[in-house]
Order: sequence, then C-alpha cells, then structure tokens
Amino acid sequence: MIKNGLSFPYKVREDGSCEMLMKDNKCKVYDSRPIYCNVYELGMAMHKNIEEFYLENITVCNRIMEEDNVEMKYRIKA
Repeated sequence: MIKNGLSFPYKVREDGSCEMLMKDNKCKVYDSRPIYCNVYELGMAMHKNIEEFYLENITVCNRIMEEDNVEMKYRIKA
C-alpha cells in the first residue's frame, strides 16, 4: 500500500511497462522521475527510517526466493 497520497503518474502499457520506458529500456524522465520510481525516496516516504526500509526489502526478497525455491544459502540474513 502506498502511503502519503503517492501514486504512479504515468499510463501503463498493455504489456505492463511504463509509457516512459523507451525501446532501449531507459526511462525518458529518469532525471526528474517521480518519487514512486525512486526506490530510496519511496522507501523513505513509506517507512520511518532507513533500517525499517531495508528490513522490509529483505523480507520481500527472501519471500520471492522462497517462492522460486532458491537455495537457503542465497537468502539474506538480517
């Protein structure tokens, strides 16, 4: 859930990609991209501090690896 009224400002194409993504997979508006597209800034807007942000990322990453049956030795330890 996005907090603080943040939302994705661009249209999403039928294939699920952003309308600002060019054929070479570079973003047309990278230097002025919205907070939604800036992982660090978005994390700071959604969490109280950097530690909480990183712990949430570890949780999500490990969950994805678990769903894909990635070996335990590759899981992230907090």
